[in-house]
Amino acid sequence: MNANFLEISKQVAATIQGCEGIRRADPDKVSKSQEAIKKMGELRGRPLLYPMMPTGRGSGPFVELMDGSVKMDLITGIGVSFFGYNHPALTLEALKCAFRAPVMQGTLMPGREAMRVSELLIKGARGELKGQEHLAESAKAPIHQVWLSSCGTMANELAMKIMRQKKSPAYKFISIKNCFAGRSSTMGELTDEPKYREGQPTFDQFKHIDFFEDALGVEESVQRAKQQIDAILDKEPGLFAGFVFEPVQGEGGAFRQAPRDWWVPVLEHVKARGLGVWMDEVQTFARTGELFAFQRLELGAYVDVVSIAKPLHAAAVLWVESYTPKPGLIAGTFSTSGSNLAIGARIIEVLCEDGFLGSDGRIQRLERFIAHDWNERRERLGSRFNLGRMNILGGMVAMELLDGKAETIKKLLDLYFEKGVIGFSAGKTPVCLRFLPPMGVLQEDHWLTAMKILEECLEEIASVPSP
Repeated sequence: MNANFLEISKQVAATIQGCEGIRRADPDKVSKSQEAIKKMGELRGRPLLYPMMPTGRGSGPFVELMDGSVKMDLITGIGVSFFGYNHPALTLEALKCAFRAPVMQGTLMPGREAMRVSELLIKGARGELKGQEHLAESAKAPIHQVWLSSCGTMANELAMKIMRQKKSPAYKFISIKNCFAGRSSTMGELTDEPKYREGQPTFDQFKHIDFFEDALGVEESVQRAKQQIDAILDKEPGLFAGFVFEPVQGEGGAFRQAPRDWWVPVLEHVKARGLGVWMDEVQTFARTGELFAFQRLELGAYVDVVSIAKPLHAAAVLWVESYTPKPGLIAGTFSTSGSNLAIGARIIEVLCEDGFLGSDGRIQRLERFIAHDWNERRERLGSRFNLGRMNILGGMVAMELLDGKAETIKKLLDLYFEKGVIGFSAGKTPVCLRFLPPMGVLQEDHWLTAMKILEECLEEIASVPSP
């Protein structure tokens, strides 16, 4: 066993070598890579979004693909690999757990890894971990318990069940326009995007209000939200259980956000109207410069239920004591693997103990650098490439550029990928360039390299006449 462990450790160390920067494809590997990509597309019934399959080798923000190229990954599996590739502390956790049983942990037999990450999550939400001493009392939530799950969609399903049981017979929810909640039938109905539920039945379970708008200002935006909430509740009294929202809108909102001065009166209003507050932090968990976005926004006192996933490498739903579900409501054969749970626990520890959190932490310092860099580029190049606003909070970055049309941004992303950077899109009008960078390993020079390549792409696209 020890010999095997050492041999595996050596192999893991070898995966980092040669993956420290962007590299072009190896012509001798392209054909085999294309065959694998085509086969994968056939197996799943549609082609891959990008022509890429990883080899398993990588280092920091860089990942090697089967064609021999190395790309800088700034979308990280849509926000999963917060510490990039082959991070030593996380790799060690995975290796240690690979030799432990049970491999999968769930309702019947949770292991020490499940207990460890659960305790860290509860203490982290309360602001009780080392490295959270800077948190104001208003940032801390009185979280009582947690349930581990397999993915963000499932965590949201569990959160919804908990709130419905608490507020029964009420079962409907109010949310915010352009929200995204997942791909199950119910979460697809909650998501404010009809094309994601094409051919699926809907049951009039969810209503959506307008989000905060800069142009209206705080006071007018608050009054509009209150009026819309009242109109919904007054039309169907007794049927609405809660208010669910992303603290920072992801898929549909291109990281739009609201100031605390908007959130506080709106949340106080929904509470006064008898609704529970469910914060969907599947994408914002660990990403905003605090463990939870509600801590960055100092909204801890308003939390009833919160769902998380993505950077945790697992998923979970947390609740305050008054929302404790009755036995039998939530369960699951397995949540995820022991390795994933151990990695999730280690991620929380590293974030808290290694200087990532708070206004002076690494995440918010890098956020300020990125914002400053974009402002400088916008002053220099804005008129040429129609560079607009940047929506940024911690490691959630979206930029307006070019004409904001889906086909234009798709063309930009394809060229960006070809030149060595993996990005994504978000939003509707306009469609934005979106990044969920591996903030745990990203350095300022990585960002500058990515932006230099982006400028090259913009030059090429702008030089091609429109058809």
